[in-house]
Amino acid sequence: MAGVQERRIFRDVELSIGERQGTFDCLELTQVPYPFLGVTPMGVLGLEPDLKNRKLCVLQMN
Repeated sequence: MAGVQERRIFRDVELSIGERQGTFDCLELTQVPYPFLGVTPMGVLGLEPDLKNRKLCVLQMN
């Protein structure tokens, strides 16, 4: 869909996945029918997608 569309930004969202947690700003994506986690939160939380098995892998944190 082309053109300018309004989206909401949610500030200071507390995101917890497993034992990992962080605070992020989130952009509403209305055209995506599934949950979407961006590269930056995955990197900060130490997560990596396993595309073959369709799951998130928890990486070791230093």
